[in-house]
Amino acid sequence: MGAVHELAMGAFSTAGGTRGVFSANGGPVGQPIGGARVDNFDYGYAFGGGVKFNLPQLAPGDQLWLQVAYAKGAGSYTGMFSPQGAELQGSSYTGRSSFPGIDQGIDILGRSHLTETYSGAIAFLHYWTPEVRQAVFGYYARAHFDAALRTNISPAIGTFSGFGPAAPSFFSPLFKDYSTTYVGTNLAYSPVRDLDFGVEVVYERLEFLGGASRGRVADLNKFPAQGTSQAAALRTIKVDDNILVRMRVQRDF
Repeated sequence: MGAVHELAMGAFSTAGGTRGVFSANGGPVGQPIGGARVDNFDYGYAFGGGVKFNLPQLAPGDQLWLQVAYAKGAGSYTGMFSPQGAELQGSSYTGRSSFPGIDQGIDILGRSHLTETYSGAIAFLHYWTPEVRQAVFGYYARAHFDAALRTNISPAIGTFSGFGPAAPSFFSPLFKDYSTTYVGTNLAYSPVRDLDFGVEVVYERLEFLGGASRGRVADLNKFPAQGTSQAAALRTIKVDDNILVRMRVQRDF
């Protein structure tokens, strides 16, 4: 499988106070203001492969799936920007931190920097009986941003308010590498055809990686009050994890 993804920022300014723009979850962030205008277009791409093994020697209906994907400037194709349990692209798992779903950054010099992402997934389905089946699955993905986007040419400087001028490059999640991990299992019971009763448990983990702040970002649930000392009030996290439990009753007609 493969895909080509157009990144069209349109016209924006490289002067007059703006610091460039970046694309977060498919849309540009930042306002063009006066100065030299730049029309920026670029192309991201993605490719990957998967394989499914039928394993009737274990039990009728048993299957094993393996899949990998790589993208540059097209992170949605690797699953990086869609938390488990969400039907749309998002920017947060639990609200404690916002992860950077950014395909492209345009620095203050008008240069394009595409985000690299890659992922791998495995799933196994086993029929304990013809009526009872269980799936076990796991997924790991990582996003890597150009290190230049964490320097003074970054479009993110000044966009992360509330923590003082040094905070954007230090505790902002923007352009900071991170990984996502999912592991889970589900169990389904089908007493008759086209009727399913099921339960699923999933653990998901978002982890920020490296950098001068050792991968730590601001804890948005403990945002410092206005006028308080940044050093005294700021709370940070490195990992944001979550456990999901879902139950399902489905009747197909």
